[in-house]
Amino acid sequence: FDGVDGLTVYSQHRGKISAVITDVMMPVMDGIAMTRGLRRINPEVKVLIMSGLLPESHRGRIMDLDVRVKLHKPFTANELLSAVDDALHNVKRSRL
Repeated sequence: FDGVDGLTVYSQHRGKISAVITDVMMPVMDGIAMTRGLRRINPEVKVLIMSGLLPESHRGRIMDLDVRVKLHKPFTANELLSAVDDALHNVKRSRL
C-alpha cells in the first residue's frame, strides 16, 4: 500500500475503521500527506504514525498534523498494541 491506496480504502470503509496506522515514508504519497487527506475526509480520524528514519524536515510537518500517537521503529508487538490502544483512546504519546 501507499498513501493513495490508504485514502481509497479509508474513504470506502470509513464507517468500519476505528484508527489508521501509517508509516511516514511511503511511495507515491507519504504518511504525512495521507494523514492530511484523511483529515479532509474525517477531521476526527485517529491516526498512529510510525517511522524508522525520520528526516528532521518531517518532524515539524508531523507536529502540524496533531497526530497524538507516534511510534519509532523497530518496536515490539506489545508496543504496537499499546500504541493502537492509545490512538483509540486519544492518549497523547510521542516516540519519534
